[in-house]
Parts: sequence; structure tokens; C-alpha cells
Amino acid sequence: MKYLRLFVLILISAVLAGCASNRPNLLPVDSPPKIIVQNGFSFMPLNESEWYIIERQPYEVSLAKRGAATDETFAIQGKVFQFPTFASNESFMQAVKQGQANDTDPANPGRYVTLTHDIELYEHRGETCAYSHIVTEDHAARKRTSTPGFMILDVYALICRHPQNQNAAISFNYSQRNYAQNLDKTLESKARRLIESLEFTALQ
Repeated sequence: MKYLRLFVLILISAVLAGCASNRPNLLPVDSPPKIIVQNGFSFMPLNESEWYIIERQPYEVSLAKRGAATDETFAIQGKVFQFPTFASNESFMQAVKQGQANDTDPANPGRYVTLTHDIELYEHRGETCAYSHIVTEDHAARKRTSTPGFMILDVYALICRHPQNQNAAISFNYSQRNYAQNLDKTLESKARRLIESLEFTALQ
């Protein structure tokens, strides 16, 4: 399982997924979709064509789909990681938000400019979770074209403790990497649909 220092890598991971569709031999997601079951969680992918499995390991899975323009990408990611205990929900939320705020590119600290970072408590299947919406400008995005300008990374994320093990948690997110003019107005509703499909499964 991933350690706490890695649990906020949703932003960088989603950006890198924008280049992933160039890789050969990617496994397509079933259409219509079937539930994807991992060690610790499961979910139902979106009922859309041209989704691909970019990475899949026992505690982690990443899916990606090209957007409207060549450089643009949608991504779905879930992972299980080790997680400390907190004395209160407030401490839990503070740790999540700070961890997400620290999710930068060490080689280029000015790469990401945060536009939105909202977080709230969210009850999911009996567990108290943190639901986040993060929007950043990426001023050093890896692209397949020479299109000028920065890109937008728009992420909806849920972080929950696992009911079987309070020292383990699940990070699950849906994101779009896009140019400003190509924002998907259904992004949040799709993120909510994905999150509602998220189930806890046995940890081994």
C-alpha cells in the first residue's frame, strides 16, 4: 500500500495520464462497463467508449480517455495507501487538504497554480470521508502537440478510511486535463456518479 506522503499524487498522476494513450497494447475498458474490483475497493466505470486501463496493480488502478483535443485527457484513479489516525474530523480534513496542497512538481515548484481547492466532510457507506474539488493551471504540461499556453487540471477526489482497517484509506478521483475553452460541464455530475458507485471490498 502507498504511504501517506504519496496519497495526494492525484494531480501529477492525472497529468501524466494525458500522455498515456500513446502507449501500445493498452487494455480497453468493457463497453458497456463492468464493475472493476480491486484489493480494498470496487467501482463502476462510466458508460462511455474509448476508456483504457493505463495501470492496474492489486492496490491501484488508473483509467484514461482522450478528450476533445489531442492533448486533453480524462482520468479515473483509485488507490489504497497507509494512513495515520487523527484525533478529530478537523485534523483529518486539515491533513488531507495540506497534503493535496503539497502535491507539486519538485523539479518545478511553480508549475501548478491553484485556482480552486474546496474540501468538505462526506459520508460514504458509513465512513467519514473528505470530498475535494481542486482546479489548477499547469504551466509545464507534457503535450503531444505544440499548442501554446497552460492547461487546466480539474479534479474531484474522495478520500475515505477503509472500514476493515482504520490505518488504510482509499483515494478515488475523476479528473479532466484540458484547455480552458474545453471544460466538460458534466465533469462534476460524472464524478458524483463514479463516487456513488465506489464500494469497499476486503483488504488482503
